[in-house]
Amino acid sequence: MTKIKICGLFREEDIEAVNVYRPDYIGFIINYPKSHRNIDIKSLEVLSKKLDGSIKRVAVFVNEDIEFIKKLFDKGLFDIIQLHGEEDNKYIQSLKISTKADIIKAHKIEDKSSLDKINSCASDLVLIDTGKGGGLSHSIKNIELLKKLNRRYMLAGGIDEANVRYFLKELSPYALDISSGAETDRKKDRAKIKRLIEMIRKEECNE
Repeated sequence: MTKIKICGLFREEDIEAVNVYRPDYIGFIINYPKSHRNIDIKSLEVLSKKLDGSIKRVAVFVNEDIEFIKKLFDKGLFDIIQLHGEEDNKYIQSLKISTKADIIKAHKIEDKSSLDKINSCASDLVLIDTGKGGGLSHSIKNIELLKKLNRRYMLAGGIDEANVRYFLKELSPYALDISSGAETDRKKDRAKIKRLIEMIRKEECNE
């Protein structure tokens, strides 16, 4: 069954919503001011503690210092690390040794050469995105390339109520990572979170 991740939570209202509708994962964006979903360490501590313990906490970093990530991980503020920068296999392996955490690495898929890079990535799981918060859906070309990928992956990038069934049918990814598609006016929308989670789980039951 396809897992569900709601990413970019930054308000207590967001936590209240996911505690009710129970995605498998949620994401916090840490120390990345370019994103309107960015949260500071104090907010991370508050939100993390309010989240239901059955939901896995994913902390998203961009080209962050390994010692900084380890310090936060050792405080028990998240369960999984997601990398969205130019982190290479050496960085990933060092981070894994340092934290013993599961690691997700984000990749863009552009052509056949992308597949080799993604397949050889040292992370525990890969996330296929259209870019850093681009909010664009995957092209037909990307869909065909993804069908040739030889490992489990999360799919992100413009997933919303209009296309979620298409992605499930065409790709059956390990997980769907939803951010902007669960928002209204750049804030998480409780009703959209509810509908998306219900749509995904209903679609899976109908297969």
